[in-house]
This record gives sequence, structure tokens and C-alpha cells, in this order.
Amino acid sequence: MALDITVRKRAENALKLQNELKSRFVSMASHEFRTPLATILMAADSLDAYFPKMKEVEIHQKLGRIKSNVDFLKKVMERVLDLSRIESGRMNMKTLRADFAGFLKKNVAEISRYKQTGHEINFNIENDRVECLFDPQMMKQVISNLLSNAIKYSGEGLTITVDLQHEERTIRFSVADQGIGISEDDAERIFDPFHRGGNVSNIRGTGLGLSLAREIVRLHGGDISFASREEGGTIFYVWFPSGL
Repeated sequence: MALDITVRKRAENALKLQNELKSRFVSMASHEFRTPLATILMAADSLDAYFPKMKEVEIHQKLGRIKSNVDFLKKVMERVLDLSRIESGRMNMKTLRADFAGFLKKNVAEISRYKQTGHEINFNIENDRVECLFDPQMMKQVISNLLSNAIKYSGEGLTITVDLQHEERTIRFSVADQGIGISEDDAERIFDPFHRGGNVSNIRGTGLGLSLAREIVRLHGGDISFASREEGGTIFYVWFPSGL
């Protein structure tokens, strides 16, 4: 009987979370989708009307705008679907035993090259190899989100620091920036789906990355927290059991 009540409660909570996610998605889509869709339509209309008269560089600019905004919308949809799968218990983890230190280094390097922002990224690690159990595809999303946010919300040329520690049976890593920080008003809702800080209105984002990152880490049995830095900016802490 107790088991039936527990199962029913979990199902009710999952349904409540899904309904809340759908409601927030509809609210966000009605506002945030307008600009990228309008940009796509304007660029397509311009190509359709003036293509024969356009220079090659102008054509590439229009196509670039279309691609950029399609990528943005695609990312929103992928993150919404991932959150929905996690909250409904349909996200399957594919964990393997691997060196997390090498994995973290590789992903930090790839993201840094892709972003090409000129930020200085310091990588501090206690051990060359840190063996643990994790889902590479999922954890890559966590690393990508935290580092991309650090780059996006920090001025060009500022330093971003990535630390990795292995404490007994726990993996801990952090991403610290010198950016705009998180206000007290936003702190309590920073992990809520679709919530964006009041100081980032002029910077494009989905408001889903941190929500998804936290849910992924929780699937690994860990969690994410954050704190303001005395020298400015924010530091995000991630921990999860090594599983070994």
C-alpha cells in the first residue's frame, strides 16, 4: 500500500512538472520566438525578392542569419524535450567507466576553440587521471552549458577558471568567471526552466541550460550550486559520486 502511494505521488509530481514546463514553454515561445522567426522570414523574403541583384557576401549574410536563428530554435526544442524526458523518467543514461579529467580537458578545449572569444581559460587539476562512472553525452551538455555561460556573460579577455578535484568517492569540478554575476533577486530562480536574469535581457539565451544541467547532474546522483565571487562574477560547483 505504501509503495502504491509512493508510485502515485511520483507520477503526480512528474505530471505537475510537465504541465508547468509546458505552461512556461508556451509563455516563453509567445515572446522569445517572435524575434528569431521574424528574422528568418525577413531574410528569406529578401533573398526571394532581390537574389539576382545581391552580391555574394550579402547572400551569405542573409543565409547566416537564417541558419543562426534556426539553430537557436532547434536548441530550445532539444532542451525542452530533454527536460521533459528527465522529468517523466524517460531519459536513459548510458554510463561508462572513463577518465573524467581527460574528458573535461577535451571538452573545455573544444568549446574554447569553437567560441573563439579571446578569454583566458585556466584549468586546474589535482590528478592527471580521475576514473569514474558517467554518461559522456549528458555530462558534455553540463560542461558546455557552464563554460558557454561563463564566456557569454564575461567581457572579452577576462579569465575563466575550471577546477577539478577527486575527493574519496566524489568528483567535484567548478567553473568560475569574472562576468556580470547573478543578482539576489534572480538567485532563487536561476535553475527554473525559462528563467533568465534581469541583467541579461540584451544577451541571447534560452533560459533552459542551467535547468537541464542540474537535472543531468542529479541523474548522476549529484547536484549543482553557485556563489558570487569577491573578485566579481560567479562560480558554479558540480559534484557527483564517482560510482567506483
